[in-house]
Amino acid sequence: MALTDILRDRIDKKIEEHPTLRKILGNTGWMMGDQVIRQGVGLLVGVWMARYLGPQLFGEFSFAFAFAMISSN
Repeated sequence: MALTDILRDRIDKKIEEHPTLRKILGNTGWMMGDQVIRQGVGLLVGVWMARYLGPQLFGEFSFAFAFAMISSN
């Protein structure tokens, strides 16, 4: 038996013994998936805005956004 098989069996056994751990892992998976989707959509919107506005206007937008974020703290 390979080391990975032994580790997988031990992890599966722990998950089966603790139903709360199964819920925690499930929720963690959903939260990680949410973050991946949010970052992917943010990247697509950012690329779309950069292409739509062009270098000059996107630079001005980025400056204004950065200034607003610094001022809000």
